[in-house]
Amino acid sequence: QSYTHSDMVVFDVDMVLTMPRDPVFQMPTFRKYRKDFRRLMRSIPKTHHDIALLYMVMQSPQVPTHHNMPQLVRNLQGDHVKTVFLTALVTGAFYQMSSAAEWRGFSLMSAGYDIQNTPVEGVEYKEFSKHLGSYPKRAGHLLMTNGDKGGVTKGALLVHYLTEKSLAPTRLLMVDDRLKNLKSVGVELAKAFPGI
Repeated sequence: QSYTHSDMVVFDVDMVLTMPRDPVFQMPTFRKYRKDFRRLMRSIPKTHHDIALLYMVMQSPQVPTHHNMPQLVRNLQGDHVKTVFLTALVTGAFYQMSSAAEWRGFSLMSAGYDIQNTPVEGVEYKEFSKHLGSYPKRAGHLLMTNGDKGGVTKGALLVHYLTEKSLAPTRLLMVDDRLKNLKSVGVELAKAFPGI
């Protein structure tokens, strides 16, 4: 399949493009110990689930999920295919972290991905509700919903971004490891951009 400048590819970030280098915090471990992980999450108040997930992801340096992934993304960008990075991680300041959004952008770039954030044009999306003291944000082509439990849906944020940038790709391919995110994007796109 070949893509052109009229297409857009949207990548989920966590566990799709990057993962913690430590195997303890990688998806195969979470799957293997699914019952223990669920028990742990039940012991944490739901209002803190998004923070707990952030700290699990940041326990070790972020690395590509596959050694070819950064090159695949660079190839798309080199062919002028619009690429967007979309994560549900929170964006605010927590404990010893001054900005989860900045950390997420830096960790993606450190893993070899270009979020095209030059010049820096970080934007807070105050049109959406505040969650855990912060708003959804954008840094270049990195969109952050500000949480899975209290942030905006990936579909709503992506539609907002397309509208903000006056983008209407002919085709949109989304790569995500969670079906609910694919459905959210599909539903929101069908309402706002039925031609895509």
